[in-house]
Amino acid sequence: MRGRGQQVPTNTTTAANSGAPTSPATAKPAGSVNFTGSFCGDGKNAISNNAFGATAGATEQSTLQKNLDLLNKFKAEAPSEIKSDVATVVDFYSKFVQAMASANGDPTKMEAALAPLQSQEAGVQAAGQRIDAYVTAHCK
Repeated sequence: MRGRGQQVPTNTTTAANSGAPTSPATAKPAGSVNFTGSFCGDGKNAISNNAFGATAGATEQSTLQKNLDLLNKFKAEAPSEIKSDVATVVDFYSKFVQAMASANGDPTKMEAALAPLQSQEAGVQAAGQRIDAYVTAHCK
C-alpha cells in the first residue's frame, strides 16, 4: 500500500517484457509486430522490436486500445503452455486501458484510477517472465 504523496506508476509495460511499471524516461522506443498467426515468430519479433513497450508511454486512448487489440491477437496465438500467462498480461492491460479511460487524460485522476492495479503487478511481472522464457526456449 502506498502512503499519501507516493507516486503510483502510470505506465505499464506488457507481454514480451517484464510487465513491471516503468517511467517514460526509462521506456525503450516501441517497435511493431505484423501478426502472422505464428506465436513464436510473432513473439520473437515483438521482443526484438520492443513492440509491447509501446504501452509504456502510451496515454492516448486510441493508442491504448490499438495496443490492447494487438495483445488480444497475441493471446489468441499463445500455445497452451503459456496461454494463462498471456491471458494474465492481456487482462491486466485491459484493466489498465479501462483505468486510463476513466481518468480521461486527467493526471490528477490517474493515481486513483491506477491504484487498484498495484496489487496485480507481481503476478503480471512473473507471467511476462514466463512468456519471455518460453519464447527463448521454444522459439528458435
